[in-house]
Amino acid sequence: MSLVDGYSLPFKLEITWGACSRSGQPFQEMDCSDLSLSKCPMAEQLNGKATNLHAVNPKTGKVAGCFSPCMRLVDDKWQSTGVDSASPQAAPYCCAGADGQPQTCNAGPIMQTQYLKTVKGLCPEAYGYAFDDKTSTIACSTDTQYLLTFYCPAEFDQSPLTI
Repeated sequence: MSLVDGYSLPFKLEITWGACSRSGQPFQEMDCSDLSLSKCPMAEQLNGKATNLHAVNPKTGKVAGCFSPCMRLVDDKWQSTGVDSASPQAAPYCCAGADGQPQTCNAGPIMQTQYLKTVKGLCPEAYGYAFDDKTSTIACSTDTQYLLTFYCPAEFDQSPLTI
């Protein structure tokens, strides 16, 4: 499960059949039910500038999700200021271009962002940035079955929707 581009809904992933492991240890579930739009950073420091990571729907004017730092910089669907992910402004947050190697990315500014601290605090098993392989790769047997539950955002209701 990836939060590399951002998130919109809290969720929980459970293994119902089969076997999975993460970092050599048995893996049974990923509980990201505490993700919340209210915890999305509103003053993330990106390139020395405070940036709101709220993804605001341009048609409704309402917060619909939380952009990752990379997606905030490169998105051009809900804002007109998107730049290329390999650009000097975005590459350190997207782990692309000159920052597209694990060593460079892991030493870069993405590691110090409030976004990464928030998602890793609320959902430690999920991918939080491009080279999050060591802590977030989950290997499962081919017969593994999953139960994925999405929750309404806490701002509205906590009724689960299981698929």
